[in-house]
Amino acid sequence: MKPICKKEYLELKPPGIGDTVADKDRILQALKPKYGNVYISISTLKSYYKLLRNFDWKLTVTMVWNGYYWEIIIIERGNTTDKNFAYAADLGSTTVVIQLVDLNSGNVLCEESIKNT
Repeated sequence: MKPICKKEYLELKPPGIGDTVADKDRILQALKPKYGNVYISISTLKSYYKLLRNFDWKLTVTMVWNGYYWEIIIIERGNTTDKNFAYAADLGSTTVVIQLVDLNSGNVLCEESIKNT
């Protein structure tokens, strides 16, 4: 399974004397070896900027693949990589099926279907 949404746990080196790397760059540098160039919007960064230091530099980023590069959409405290879920929908001509999928294992956790009328 190649999900378009991934979570990555990071333990970053906190800033110190003589270390003036910006928080954003600290995150992007940690992801670069595995994911290449990763994007984070200013609005996403602003939402989490003050929280990063409260996370003790241990955080999980949720990224989505947009067809060209990975983009960080959520930053969470600690390691939440075991909680990565998505809905999958099959809109058929006779039936609509919705599944809750664990993106780490690929397992379908539950499924519902209804007739497409």
